[in-house]
This record gives sequence, structure tokens and C-alpha cells, in this order.
Amino acid sequence: MSNIREIYNPNDKRLRQKRFLTKWDYLQYFHEGEKWGNPDAMEAFLLTSLDRMRDKVGYPFIVLCGYATKGHVEHSQHYLGRAVDFYIKTSDLSYTTQINKIRHFLRNTYVATTWGRIPLQYFCGFGIYPQWKKPGFHFDTRGHKARWSYLNGKYRSFQAGMRYVREMGL
Repeated sequence: MSNIREIYNPNDKRLRQKRFLTKWDYLQYFHEGEKWGNPDAMEAFLLTSLDRMRDKVGYPFIVLCGYATKGHVEHSQHYLGRAVDFYIKTSDLSYTTQINKIRHFLRNTYVATTWGRIPLQYFCGFGIYPQWKKPGFHFDTRGHKARWSYLNGKYRSFQAGMRYVREMGL
């Protein structure tokens, strides 16, 4: 478990009982009990980015998969705890609008680096999965930009996925 800082519980009569805050204590919308695989293996940068994304989109994210040891492509970010598959729980937003909200977040959220502030979009992978039972997304913090879609059992370009989404009226 990743300990971030130590605090003392002021209500503890013994004042000796310690509690350690973990990366999960800093999140507003997600908790360890969701389908993360191994919650301790999840990268803090991914979790905080996803938490901020959820805040900006404004609707609950349902986690389908986080850390995994098999079942994904070779060298998957899931195997490193740097990826999450999810869908957005809403009937108010079309899938196209959901995609656009996430893309807006990625373009307008910045990461502080030694070279200055750089948009998050240049550090992450983002995939669209419009043919899932509930159309969903893949998000990862791989360290460079990657975009794709998954259609008819094959990985395709992001643009091909967007064409499909528009044609299907999603």
C-alpha cells in the first residue's frame, strides 16, 4: 500500500493511534472496492487524472477493469496499473457528447513538467469502444499520446471509430 502522509486522529482518546492516508483517500469519486483488479497496483497519477476527468464530465464512471495480469493485448498498460476501462452512467448525454467532454478535458488539463505545463492529452492513451453493451472507454497514462477505437473485434483508428459513432447516431 502506498502511504502518502501520516496523520493523528484528534478524537482518539489514546492519541497514539495512527492512520496512514493512501492514494485512495485523496479521491473524490472512486474507492478501492470498485473493479480495479488489485487496487494497490493502480498508479496514483492515473487515479487522480480519472477523478478530475469524472468531475469535469459530471456523471458517474463505472469501472470495468483496472489492473490485470492477462486478457489484454501484449504490453497492455493494464498490466502496469496505468489503465482503466469504464463507461459513463448517464442517459442524458449521447456517446458523441461523452467523447467530446473527455477530449475537452484531455486538451484543457495540464501536467506540470520541467519543460512547463503540457496538456494531459500528450501523456495518455484514450480508446473508444462504441460496440460494448454499454459504449465505453479506455484511459491510460502511458507517457505519450495514443488514440484508437475498437470495432468488430479489431483495433482501428480513432477517426474510424468516430465515423462509426456518427453513422450509428450514438
